[in-house]
Amino acid sequence: MTSTIHVQAVLPDRTGRARDAALNTWTFSDPAAAPSDGESITFAGIVLPFLTDFYNTAAGSDPEVAVFLGGSRTRVADACSFRVYNISTHLNGSPAGPPILVEPWTLGGSTTGDNLPFESAVAFSFHGLDASIPEFGPGTRPKSRHRGRVFLGPLKLDAVTANALGRVDVSSSFIGSLASAGEALISDTTDRWVVWSRRNAAVYPVVGGWVDDATDSQRRRGHDPDAKTFWGSLV
Repeated sequence: MTSTIHVQAVLPDRTGRARDAALNTWTFSDPAAAPSDGESITFAGIVLPFLTDFYNTAAGSDPEVAVFLGGSRTRVADACSFRVYNISTHLNGSPAGPPILVEPWTLGGSTTGDNLPFESAVAFSFHGLDASIPEFGPGTRPKSRHRGRVFLGPLKLDAVTANALGRVDVSSSFIGSLASAGEALISDTTDRWVVWSRRNAAVYPVVGGWVDDATDSQRRRGHDPDAKTFWGSLV
């Protein structure tokens, strides 16, 4: 019997508008815990502090991940939340029902500093043991089912840097922070951080990952305009 929980990390906007919140999704699984809601809540109590550390605690020589997240994300105490879903018997992606736990937490870092547009993001990718799994099969991609990613953002200007060709790349400091935070999350959760494959209805312990030096964009995170400035004739 195994408890598997899916966690939405909700990073609200300072405006408080729900549609402007950034969501990151994570999955954890514990073979030693039963799939009941009660044991899944207990399991969540074990792993959620480590997930908070992913954002707020520097695991290496570079700053904590939260330092690079945009000033539009609120730093008010307990304004962020983890929504925990018990998917132990829903690994195929069937509806799991409402959250079994909503846990408040506080995002570290600061709201001050220059910011990038809301759509700005960095893809934090991770994978299970997949060396022997083919990338392509007949009409499918088996290896991709052992990979996952989280789009971290919006970002501050410190998260990027201009290279010699004038291209905007992810800063080496942010890449270092993410790599250290990922390794710490693997170590702290002792193989309980997993990739969830709905197609395979299975989970796979995360063993590593990567961060590209190119930035990404999450268009759905773009905010609605607050005003329009017209010019010329209005027909």
